[in-house]
Amino acid sequence: MSFFSDLFGRRRESSASSVARPEFLPYIEAPQGERAIELQRVEIRARVTGVHAETSQTLHFHNPNRRALEGELVFPLPDGAVVTGYALDVDGRLVDGVVVPRREARRILEAEARKGVDPGLVEQVQGNIYRTRVYPIPARGGRTVRVTYVSELNVQGDDAGYHLPLADANAAAPIELRVEVVQAPVEPVLSEGLGNLALTRFEERWVAEATLPRGLAGDDLQIRLPRLPPRFTAVERRAGDGAFFCVSARMHDEPGERAAFSPRRVAIAWDASGSRADTRKELELLRELLRRWRALTIDLVVARDACAPAERFVVKDGRCDALLERLAGASPDGGTDLEALDLGRAPHPDVEAWLLFTDGLGTVRRGAPALGRARVFCINSQAASHGGLLEHVARANGGGHLIDAPHT
Repeated sequence: MSFFSDLFGRRRESSASSVARPEFLPYIEAPQGERAIELQRVEIRARVTGVHAETSQTLHFHNPNRRALEGELVFPLPDGAVVTGYALDVDGRLVDGVVVPRREARRILEAEARKGVDPGLVEQVQGNIYRTRVYPIPARGGRTVRVTYVSELNVQGDDAGYHLPLADANAAAPIELRVEVVQAPVEPVLSEGLGNLALTRFEERWVAEATLPRGLAGDDLQIRLPRLPPRFTAVERRAGDGAFFCVSARMHDEPGERAAFSPRRVAIAWDASGSRADTRKELELLRELLRRWRALTIDLVVARDACAPAERFVVKDGRCDALLERLAGASPDGGTDLEALDLGRAPHPDVEAWLLFTDGLGTVRRGAPALGRARVFCINSQAASHGGLLEHVARANGGGHLIDAPHT
């Protein structure tokens, strides 16, 4: 990640599997006043080909209420992931959806809704958050939904890694898990802590299957492809469908070390809106930055639907307890208006860079903050986020985008 290269003056030499992601699962929002829709079972199929992965999640929901409900399925995806399939159960079997133009989709939605039929329309809300209406969910009955998406593996140096958050997932429901790594040029390495899940070689693929009971203490699913060659190819042949191939070529980073970034003064823009309830990882990262930078001045701007006046903090000997206490005590509340944040007007002329802690999701207005000459480093540890916006802001002036604050 260029973030660590720029901030600490060296390349981050960690394996692709070391990058932690927040835990999340799709969920159905039930109408207010009703008992929550229960997730009874999850089936996950992950298929890695080259440096891409196709993930399919089949979710079995149950309505414990005495009347049929309409629910809204909300599912955050990894940054950069693309939805490639959506299916909803009709008369006991899953029926795949098709892609139609927006105007036609709206017409179908209205026509089917008048008939009392759920047309199964998937909508990208903002950033990596998608949603779809599920109706009807029968009284004391269930519905099944399948979501399929394709994402790139996380590539760092010669390693590539696939990551699926599962550490807390089976606290909600039992999980049936199947993993395939197709025509890998190296032997894949599977993380431990997932019951009896183990990769076995079968013809041209590695396969692993396991059932994780509800409540089983486990870990995230991580697959690492270590020491990949610069270029490799995978070819598949399917009966009646012809042949498919994937060519993966790795671009080499620029050689050499970068000078360490040791600022004397930086500004922090801290998003304290209601969508950022858990910022422990970000505070941990900030604490590490203070230890490394040792002595500097920090101008803090707390942002929600409006920006609070700047506050000044002084870091001495790598510590600033007052700053960390201020941020930990900033209650997540209200909306987000990043357009109200002007990064082109620093609180002090000596500010060398901005550290922007936000998920990028605007609830008041959805635009980006105004930019100036100072570099902006975007930091986010939330599962639901607008990674594209954060990437744009970070790259505009040579900054960086850290999608997760890792354990230090």
